Amino acid sequence: MATVGLALLSFKGFTIGLGELSVLLSALFFAFHILGLGKWSEKFPTYPLTIVQLGTIALLTSILAVIDKGYEPPNTNQEWKATIFTAILATSIAFLIQTWSQSKMDATVVAVVLTLEVVFAALFAVIAGQESLTIKATIGGALIFAAMLLMQVRQSNLESNQATQ
Repeated sequence: MATVGLALLSFKGFTIGLGELSVLLSALFFAFHILGLGKWSEKFPTYPLTIVQLGTIALLTSILAVIDKGYEPPNTNQEWKATIFTAILATSIAFLIQTWSQSKMDATVVAVVLTLEVVFAALFAVIAGQESLTIKATIGGALIFAAMLLMQVRQSNLESNQATQ
């Protein structure tokens, strides 16, 4: 349900171009990351596991940068500030919070909750006047939100059943 909603929000038409293929591959790798993190976050402490993830990202993106056109550092103080802000808040702290939260909840629930990012991005784009609210976007957002609610209800029912046994 969430996947269909995500597709409705993400794809402009019914053709798959390079951009759409990139989104699908990213979603696939993101799903593997969530599943792996769900497994490993129960076995390993949060901080070391976060450091391993960030180190892996740094290594892989460095390799890609060298293969592509090489690394080009930020040129201005404003670019450095934006880079540092993004590295600390949007990457490091986000990974730390996700690693910790996945040690506390089911990977499927985390995946569905994280798909809400697309819903909020679309909502803010509409509010900012950059996108129009279409039927397709509304249905897509509603499907993602419904999937999240269903996962929460399912999780609550499982916990209730385990408590009564």
